[in-house]
Formats: sequence, structure tokens, C-alpha cells
Amino acid sequence: GHLPDAGRSALLVRALATKLHFISLAQSEVDRMKQRYKDAADFQVVAQFGVEISLLGAKLNPNREEKRTLYQNAIASSKQFLERYSEGSAALAARKTLSEACLEFGRFLADEIEIARVEAPDTVRDLEAQAKEVFTTGVGACEDVMKQLESVKDDDPNAKADYYVIWMRKGVLLREHARAVKQDRGYLCDRARSTLEELIF
Repeated sequence: GHLPDAGRSALLVRALATKLHFISLAQSEVDRMKQRYKDAADFQVVAQFGVEISLLGAKLNPNREEKRTLYQNAIASSKQFLERYSEGSAALAARKTLSEACLEFGRFLADEIEIARVEAPDTVRDLEAQAKEVFTTGVGACEDVMKQLESVKDDDPNAKADYYVIWMRKGVLLREHARAVKQDRGYLCDRARSTLEELIF
């Protein structure tokens, strides 16, 4: 695209992470690229890509405590990125990453809540509050992506596909929120159902 050099470098680093699972090496390379690409547009591509690597690291890490921290870092990094860069293709990618990170971490927390109901009931309320915040953030990110794609989806097949994938993710986030947080279950099940029904029809 308009950033061929940074884009090619990012593809190489993505291969390190996704194909070979060299997460630490990929993260180190992202840090090096941030020093190299000072142009604002290039830097946005690299910085957002670094968030993607953090999310992938969280998914692959087998240690649950480390996984928790990595998910939290990916979400925090996405939010920080969007506070600085709110428009353009890199912001769109960051919102997609944020929605995915919230879904993955939310599911992680939902599993933690189910375990806590049996093993540590006194921690359930705090875990539910955390899950609620994560799922709400994810739904908001989905809605922001859909708004950003609304005006172009009818003319761009890729944007249209992304629009419907994110719409489905919004429904799944609502469903998983309902699964995790008992007190929100009723109205969230209704929202999830209506969201997915609207998508289907």
C-alpha cells in the first residue's frame, strides 16, 4: 500500500510470530522498527502491529497468570493507540484488534468465573465486574469499526466482509458477557439474539 517498506517489514515480523511463534523475537523487532520508522503514518502501522503481536502472545502463552497480564497489556495498548490515533486504516486495525482482545480475554475471565464459583466464591463479584468492563469495551470497539466501515462497505468487498465479521463478533461478545455475568444475563441474551438475528436477516 502507501507504506511499502514498513508494510514489508511488518509482514516478515508477522511470519515470525504467526508461523514460527517467535513472539519475543517479533516483539523485539517491533521495538527496533519503532526506532527506524519515524514518519507518522509508518509509525502507526508499526505500533498497531506491535499490539497484534501482544495479543498473539497472550493466545499462545500456556501460563494462565502470564496470559492474563498479556491480554490486559494488549487491551491497554490498543486503547492508548486509539487515544493518539483515532482515524485512518491503522485506527481501524487497532479497533479490530481491541475487539478481538476483549473477546479472547473475556472468554478467559468467563472460565475463571466458573472456576471461582466453586473454588473461591468471594472473588466472583470482582471477576464479574472485570469481565463486564472487558466485554463492554469490546462491544464498543465493534460498534466503532462498523461506523468506520459503514460508508465504504457497499463499494469495497473487503470492507463489507470486515463489517459483517465484526457484526458477528459483537453478537458473540454480548453472548459471552451474558454467560459470564449472571446479573446481566437476561437483557444481554436478548441483545445478543437480536444482534445476530439482524445480521442473519
